[in-house]
Amino acid sequence: YGGGLDDGDIRLGGWGDRYEGLMSFDTSILPEDVTGVTLHLYNDTPDGKQATGFDIHTASGTWDENTKWASRPGQGDLVTTVSAPPADGWIEIDLSDYLAQADGGFVLTPHSNANRFTYLTSTEGEEEFRPYLELTYADEFML
Repeated sequence: YGGGLDDGDIRLGGWGDRYEGLMSFDTSILPEDVTGVTLHLYNDTPDGKQATGFDIHTASGTWDENTKWASRPGQGDLVTTVSAPPADGWIEIDLSDYLAQADGGFVLTPHSNANRFTYLTSTEGEEEFRPYLELTYADEFML
């Protein structure tokens, strides 16, 4: 947002400037018996780049694809901290306690912007590496 590229990556970090990310999911379609939610993000940081860790917060307001830097939502509750990811691969993040309160989605903020970047595949990226939610359901038995 605010001049970001629509090229399949969520970039976190910077060269002294600051790259943040926004992410949301339509939670209205989730069944009521969901007991756990795991977010899967694919780290696609190019070779030769130093990755940065990042925090995931609930967003304190709503946003859409046209949101600019000046009107972006603030950071709500801290969901988790992710260490700088090594080489390409999947990152799993437990959102079970936060998805219901994340109506505005999530804000991803880098730990460093001193020539460090983490590239995460976005929904516009290659299909097999796009973010997805894994849902866990309660087992119900009727006797």
